[in-house]
This record gives sequence, C-alpha cells and structure tokens, in this order.
Amino acid sequence: MSTTQAVAWPTLAVADLTAHPGNLLPEADADLTASIATSGIIDPLYVQRRGASAVVLDGLRRLAAAVAAGLDQVPVTDRPLMRVEHLTAHPRNVRQDLRITREYRESIRSEGILVELIVTHDDQGRVRVIDGHRRLAVAVAERLTHVPIRWAVRSESEQFLDMVTTSRHREQLTDHEEAVALFSAAEAGAELPRIARAAGRTQKVARQMIAAGGSEAARKVAKVGAKRTERPVTLEHYAAIAELEQRDPEAAERVIKAIGSSDYSSPTYVIEQERIALAQREKAAKRRTELEAAGAAIRDREELDPKKAARVADLDISTQAHRTCRGEVWTLEDGEYVAYCRNAVLYGHQDQDAVNEEKEQARAARRAVKLGNLEWDASTAPRREFLVSLIGRRTWPKGLRQQLETLIMETVVGGAYVFAERLNGQPTDEILAELTGQTPGMGRLAIVKAASKSPSRHLGWMLATVAAAYETRMQRGAWRTDTVQWRELRTQARHWLTQLTALGYQPTPIEAAVMADEPYEPGQQTKTLTAEPLSADNAEADEN
Repeated sequence: MSTTQAVAWPTLAVADLTAHPGNLLPEADADLTASIATSGIIDPLYVQRRGASAVVLDGLRRLAAAVAAGLDQVPVTDRPLMRVEHLTAHPRNVRQDLRITREYRESIRSEGILVELIVTHDDQGRVRVIDGHRRLAVAVAERLTHVPIRWAVRSESEQFLDMVTTSRHREQLTDHEEAVALFSAAEAGAELPRIARAAGRTQKVARQMIAAGGSEAARKVAKVGAKRTERPVTLEHYAAIAELEQRDPEAAERVIKAIGSSDYSSPTYVIEQERIALAQREKAAKRRTELEAAGAAIRDREELDPKKAARVADLDISTQAHRTCRGEVWTLEDGEYVAYCRNAVLYGHQDQDAVNEEKEQARAARRAVKLGNLEWDASTAPRREFLVSLIGRRTWPKGLRQQLETLIMETVVGGAYVFAERLNGQPTDEILAELTGQTPGMGRLAIVKAASKSPSRHLGWMLATVAAAYETRMQRGAWRTDTVQWRELRTQARHWLTQLTALGYQPTPIEAAVMADEPYEPGQQTKTLTAEPLSADNAEADEN
C-alpha cells in the first residue's frame, strides 16, 4: 500500500534479516549510515517473507547501513515501490481527461494505491509511467511518498499499444460481484467506515448494505442476480429487498421470483410496486383499527349482496351523512376500506330500477384507473434513477452529447412540449433538486450556485432542468385515453419517453404503451407479482 510520510511501514527485526542465509550484506556505506542514523530509513526494504524472517530483494545497502547505525527494526514492504518524485508521466499520454473524482481520491487516501503502476525507462534514463496516470495524479495531489510499480521493457510504439491493451481489458466488478464482496467483507469483520469508503456510499447506506448481507432474501437474490447481464441488481436494491423482507417476507419472495424470471422490468420498478402494495396494506390495517375503535361494522366483500349493496360514493349522499344509516358497513375493496350501504333501496338511497350491471362496470372502471395510476407511479422510480445516473456523468461520448444538446436546444428554443414557465416553476425546482442531489426546497438561486461549482457537469445540470420540466408533465392519468385532458398529457409523456428511450432508458410496460400510443390494460404484469391488486393512496385523486 502506498503511504504518506506520516504513516508507519511494517517492520522486521534487523537480527532476523541478517540471520537469513540469503541476505549477504555489502560493506556499509559511511554517508548512508550517517543519514540513516539521523533520519531513519525513508525507503522501505522490498522483501519476500519467510516466516519471521525474509529475503531482501531490494535494500541490502540500507540493511547494512542499519546494522552499522545500530537499528533494531527496519521498515519493509512486500511489493516493489518507488518514490513519486522519481516518476515521470508519459509526455504523450493518450488519456486526455483523467476523470479524477472525489470518490476516487477518497478511496486512495484511505486505502492507498492497490494496483501497481507500469513503468519503463525513457531514452534519457528517467522512469516513465506507461499505465497508471490517474493513480499518479492522485498520488501527487494527496502527497503520497511512494507508489507500487512494475517494471516493463517496452519500445516507444509498444508503450502506446500498452495504453490501449490495459484500458480495453480492464474489467470492473459487476454490481452483483461488488455486493457479494462487500457482504463477505462485513462477515469477515470489516468496519463500517471502511466498507462505506470502499463502496463509495454514506455510512447510513453502508449500514443498510451490511444488514442486507445477513438477509436470506438478499442471499437468494445474489444467486439469481448473478445471471443477470441486463438490468443488474445494485447494492441499493439488495438493501431495499432486505428491508422489504423484514416488513413482509412474501413480498420479498415475489421480488426474488420476478428478478429470476426471464421477462421482468427493472429491479427498481418491481421493488417499488411491492413497496406501494405493502404501504397500502399497512395503511388499510391502520384504517381498520380506527374503524373498529369507532364501532363501525366491517364486512368482507363477499358478504354483501351485489344486487342490493352500493358504494356510498355512488349514492346521492355524503359519507359523513351516511354515518347514521343503519345499513352502513365498511369493506376492503382494492386495498382500501370503502363505505357501503348494505341495501341502498331499503334505506332510501337508490331506486329499485338502478342497473346493477352498470354499477359493476363503473366499479371495474374505477379499479382499472386506480391500478393504472399506481403502475404509472411505480414507473417514476426507475425513470428518475436513470435520469440521476445520466445527469451525474462528467464525460459524454460524442454521439450522446449531440443528442443531449439537441434535446436541450429544441426544448428551450422550440418549447413545443415544455412551456417556458415550466422550466422555472416551483414543481420543477423540487424535481430538479431530486435529480441533482440537492436539498428539496433550496430554491433555484441556490441550485444555480451549486451548479456553478461543477463546470464539468454543466451539460448535466442543463439536462436536469429540462428533465425536471418534462417530469412535471408525467402526471397520474398521462397513461389514459378516455378524456381530452389525459390525451393531451399523454402526447407530452410520449414525446419525453421517446427521448429518454433514445438515450438508453428501458421503459416499463405502461410507459411502453404510452410510447406506442396504444391503450393500456392495467394489472397485466403486477397481478403476477403482488399479493393483491394495487390500489390508490387517495381515492378521490384516482377518480378524477
């Protein structure tokens, strides 16, 4: 591991090193002995350990001087190191943008440089870096004294080919592999701060990840998730699944089944559906407790006569006024408790000629709207997740940059789908803060100030502003086709989703139907995933 001057190297006893038959000491150099006696050994000895002793591969002169200076211990390293001041960056390094992120610097600051730099001699005898310019730049910035190196004898042309080869064949861990490694580190006793630094996450998120590592559901996901090459399971997904397992093991099992299937939407979408369904079940259970405490009669839906019972919301009487009716009962319908009159005709709320079939059709239509609205709501999470990852980039391939610039120009200049006032409205500001990781409610001026601190992300911030304006049009009902109001929203949603898909977004089933301008039948996917049909958090909002 690399180090600064303030960090102590591991040491070995001088007596053990000199006792090893492979360490034949030269005559001690007087000047070096004097220097070591005054300042100690700055460059550790490169050794290959053999039990308590070790063979010195580089540093016999320093060891001889240490003996002469009367030192008992000497610093050692088990890998070849070189002082940073002796290294020279390649004068024609092809990597123009080193992409030094804050997370990268913090990782090296805490863990050191783990991968050695590949170096060679140039025609003037200087040590030139072939591979490792990002590591070298951070070493200089963090004032590290030494870095690990590996020598290579390469011609000028071979050095350029090495830059290509080492870049093309350097594989990152997959999200699944990274998650398993962190789980294993936690099991082996790694401390929370180190896990957080290694993962590049906050300690709060790291703590959730550690909990996920002990989750049976997370272990099952690890098995099926290893097979996924598209829509991978991330560390955040593991933590969310572990949390879901604590609240409802059956819900977690359905998520695992969905992730393991050959055809499923993103893990975020699947998890979000189960979260919404679970929140509604918990809300319904709380509501039942309140109704029971108030003395309300609660009946199963099957106990009500469909030819006589009617929803109070469908009658010409308010829910409050109906409280005094002897026919009042509450029943769980589409995940929420709804007020009914057991016999609307008997208690004078409905004519005998009311058409029960029409009532049932109206009920089915309401249920479809509720379910469709919540599938649309569940789509928000993976869509925003994609936007956050896109906006957070610091570099852009040429083709992608052109797409983004065209989108921003058409929106700001053309204004065909997003009116100018939506670019600076309060709802837009709230979404903009979410997409850029700022504090909600901080205001546009504060957001602009934050953006000015990151010049490399200006394109991302402009994209975030346009995206936030579009997202204000992704309202509940945008998937519907039954009114002029919804069809207008649908047109704008279709345009936005088409733009996102061109940028790499994978739409959910309900979004795909909007993009194709086709009617959508709610519940086709969620009915196989959730314990019961999803329902709305707010019935009045759903029925608008």
